[in-house]
Amino acid sequence: MYPEFVLNVKSNKDKSVLPIVNITVYPNPANSDIVNFRLTNVTNVNSLEIRVYNIKGQMISRSNEFQVRNGDAFFTWDKKDVKGHNVASGVYTYQIISGNTQLGLGRFLVVK
Repeated sequence: MYPEFVLNVKSNKDKSVLPIVNITVYPNPANSDIVNFRLTNVTNVNSLEIRVYNIKGQMISRSNEFQVRNGDAFFTWDKKDVKGHNVASGVYTYQIISGNTQLGLGRFLVVK
């Protein structure tokens, strides 16, 4: 079993922002071909976007392709950058946003 990184995010007072309770990244460290992100208690993913940054702070990937199942949103990242290249081992930061509002921020480790 892999350890999970869980970031608790309080819901925003603005009712138009989606209330996300937890963000789970697994496996962490990511030593498989994919990294999974799970956002609990999400009913609408239309305005959600995930961005992945390298250790230099450069955005290397972004997507709004979430799937909703049983009130949770799921995103699977293939560990490729925007050019389609496999990313190197290292620490990466993810950001979950809705419009201009940051809903979550965390780090995960990719190992080869």
